[in-house]
Amino acid sequence: MNTVVQKAGDIFLSTRERKLLTLSAVSLAAVYVFCIVCLDPSDDIPVFYGNWLSLRSGELPYVDFSFGNPPLSLLFIAIPGALSSDLQGYYCLHAAEMMILAWSSVYLVMKISGRLGLNRFRTTALYFVVLLMYSEELVKKLDMAVAITVLLALYMFLQRRFTLSYATLIIGAMIKVYPVVLIPVFMMVNLADRSDPRRFRNVAAGLAVIAAAAAIAFAAMGVCGLSVDRVVDVFTQQAGRDFQIESVMGNILQIFGMLGLYSYELVGRSYTYNVECAPADALSGCWVIVTVAAYILLMWAVWHFRLRTDTGPADRDRVLVLSSASAVLVVLLTFMIFSTQYMLWIITLLPFVIQGEKDTKKRRILQSLYLLQFVILVPLMLWLLFGSGEAFAAASVFVRNMMLLFILLYCIGEITGRRIVMRTASI
Repeated sequence: MNTVVQKAGDIFLSTRERKLLTLSAVSLAAVYVFCIVCLDPSDDIPVFYGNWLSLRSGELPYVDFSFGNPPLSLLFIAIPGALSSDLQGYYCLHAAEMMILAWSSVYLVMKISGRLGLNRFRTTALYFVVLLMYSEELVKKLDMAVAITVLLALYMFLQRRFTLSYATLIIGAMIKVYPVVLIPVFMMVNLADRSDPRRFRNVAAGLAVIAAAAAIAFAAMGVCGLSVDRVVDVFTQQAGRDFQIESVMGNILQIFGMLGLYSYELVGRSYTYNVECAPADALSGCWVIVTVAAYILLMWAVWHFRLRTDTGPADRDRVLVLSSASAVLVVLLTFMIFSTQYMLWIITLLPFVIQGEKDTKKRRILQSLYLLQFVILVPLMLWLLFGSGEAFAAASVFVRNMMLLFILLYCIGEITGRRIVMRTASI
């Protein structure tokens, strides 16, 4: 009976849910018009357009011109390029492409909320309000294209379409690498379902899909003339970058430099700033080890504390959401790079974490932290746009990072059953 009700809920939306979807479409259309009229085609748009011109002239990515993303991201660059004739036209079509995906993400959040047994209207409204805060990142970046694959993978997993879920994650990783960190989470939750006699076969099928996709991608790039080392570098090149000012360590190094503990410099690269100082030079070469170690420790905690014994489908779904959000957060908070658009990676998952909290007081605290992003974004954007208020901007980034750290500790506390930042209740 519950399954029938759930499927009916997937099909039929209430009146206010339909109104919310309509409002989101109208709002995103208004944001699109504003961005096209009032914002120049800057940031990554000229880079994408240059990539398209190189492709159109017959040049090969990674071989004849530098390209900083995995190969499938070329699809989202080529579509607006094939339909436009100049930079402004490319900008309009790229922005429209990302806005369509943004609205699709709103719809998917509503559908996933229903699958998780959450209030669909409140969860979707919470997500949409924060999504609008990142309007410029939506229209000028590619991150919504990969965020939508994560939502699709989560939705299919909850529908028990496991192989398609894994395939969608690997497709996302071929656009931008980060969905790779979710694959072990999905597989562990899959294996924890002792009631499913096909669980090992499901995971094996997922591994086969991942291996096949990796083989095809590596072979295609090899045909283009890339060496094995260069192919690997395409997927790992971000690990060799310096500390960016929005990363946790970069932000701390910047603040300590501003306090006069050592000399430092902010060097502009790729439409952002890196922190250059003696401590950064000493740490940057080995810092990726910190990220890998933190991620492995988190995966161990998820399995050891929650998934060694099967506690039922509702608990597994909750652990899936908590662990997925934790995996993305632990990478964002420990890696050398944390650009503003990376927030699109996590804001798609946090509404499920927040609205899944049954304690009203704790849920309101989490909602307040989630919505605090608007207060944080304003000084950061003012500094990036007008070059004023560096201290205020650095402080705002610090507050944002601490907010995300608080939410990460909450998630870990819920996973492990240990009190960390708020008293935990059983899930």
